[in-house]
Amino acid sequence: MIGIENVTKRYKHVTAVNDVNLTIRQREIFGIIGYSGAGKSTLLRCLNLLERPTEGKILIDGKDLTALSDRDVRKERQKIGMIFQHFHLISSKTVFDNIAFSLKAAGKTKEEIKKRVPELLEMVGLSDRGDHYPAQLSGGQKQRVGIARALANEPKVLLCDEATSALDPTTTKSILQLLKTINETLGITIILITHEMEVVRDICHRVAVMENGKVVELADVYDIFANPKTALSKQFVQTVHSLALPERLLAARKGTIVQIIFQGDSAEEAVISETLRQFDVSANILHGQISYIQDRPLGTLIIEMTGNHAEVQQAIDYITKRTNLLEVLAGVA
Repeated sequence: MIGIENVTKRYKHVTAVNDVNLTIRQREIFGIIGYSGAGKSTLLRCLNLLERPTEGKILIDGKDLTALSDRDVRKERQKIGMIFQHFHLISSKTVFDNIAFSLKAAGKTKEEIKKRVPELLEMVGLSDRGDHYPAQLSGGQKQRVGIARALANEPKVLLCDEATSALDPTTTKSILQLLKTINETLGITIILITHEMEVVRDICHRVAVMENGKVVELADVYDIFANPKTALSKQFVQTVHSLALPERLLAARKGTIVQIIFQGDSAEEAVISETLRQFDVSANILHGQISYIQDRPLGTLIIEMTGNHAEVQQAIDYITKRTNLLEVLAGVA
């Protein structure tokens, strides 16, 4: 649906986006994550030509936006909604009029606006807030108005630029659930910029990791949590899925300490119990957690195994065959 082909954006001597190639599928929620200055927001703004790429093409439904005139670009932008971090609401207008503003800009009649705005208010859960002003709303409610405004002209694509970073954790979850519902019910493709791995975990299907203007890793969200390839991706994953052990535990070990990754079905099987029944070893659980990503379990367990060296090695071999990954952290492999 969306093709980003060799896109580069330069500002004088600074290259903000450097030869990026991505294909974003129809109806998916696609995350772009990176630290400040990585180029992710600039790339997002290139998608609707708020920033014109210095080089490359932006294709939406096969149409190259970079080849269009400014007038035609403005017309195509009506198919692309955008949600901003700081809401960008007009303080002097009511919620109803803030949403109606997008419809007026698209040339809709008063009758069309009068019908459409209540539909949008109901969609975002603000049916009773139409006559309120932005100052009377919470941060989450303001963002819901922003979402309603972005959906006003029935876009095919929704761009979200750090849409939840100004919100508290509880409100963030409610906004992400709303975006997920919009994606599922309306079939809108969502591209979401963030620096928070929790957001990627909770809502995205695939994610691109950006650093210094480049995409350094691209993967399904489950795969990037289960097996990140780059140092940067590992840093992001560890912010929500970290099991670092205190040095004192490693120093005071009596046996072999291993970290086991359980993916898919193996995360719900009694692998450790079966191991202890089959081999003459003891196991002490030092740390562990299980997460559900896209409704698929991903578990990590760190245990210390003690016993005869041969038995411990056989137990390690058995667990390795049953799971996706086992790493010896300390002791004899």
